[in-house]
Amino acid sequence: MFKAVVFDIDGTLTRDISWVRLTTEIGGSIEFNDEVIRKWETDEISEEEVREKLIENWSKAGKAFKNEFVSIFRNIPLREDAKEVIEYLKNKGYLVIMITGSFDVYAQTVGEELGVKEWFANTTLIWDKDEKLVDVLTCKDSDAKNRKIDYFKEYCAKNNLKYEECVPVGDSSNDIGLFKLTGNGVAVKTEFEAVELEKVAWKKIDNLTGLKQLL
Repeated sequence: MFKAVVFDIDGTLTRDISWVRLTTEIGGSIEFNDEVIRKWETDEISEEEVREKLIENWSKAGKAFKNEFVSIFRNIPLREDAKEVIEYLKNKGYLVIMITGSFDVYAQTVGEELGVKEWFANTTLIWDKDEKLVDVLTCKDSDAKNRKIDYFKEYCAKNNLKYEECVPVGDSSNDIGLFKLTGNGVAVKTEFEAVELEKVAWKKIDNLTGLKQLL
């Protein structure tokens, strides 16, 4: 019946939120970031201004280089059962992909750790020839779930999949659109779980290992 499993990353496969972890460890201010994003959401500042301010915030300590970002992302711990469950699903013949509202470098790093080659990310980091951060392409929080849906539809079209043949797994409000579109959403109870996600979930599980009973 099912052919593919679509994972969220932050909170679902890992034990932290990458935007927060990155900003803290790179030497930036969480409060500054939050205020910039809030102003963008309410159209008080432009997308170009947001991009400039995010880079300014992450560059304060002189560590806005790709190797620093990758190092921070590699230190974000995976869920204890993430590797085992991913391997189980792959051995059962399921396609496994990740769609995140976070960074492309983060998705790539997690994918390498888990052996997941197919991923999509809402935020793209741009580096210069010295791998210093020079730009960031992202979307508003209010648009994040629609971006996830667009990536999902692109993947399904490429792989001749029907939406109902896919099982999205997540803990974020950004996953609500995928849950509704497929009718097969699995909500994972985590410390970050959005309660409203459970209302549109097909199933609820306490941890990733619970997928073994479903798939």
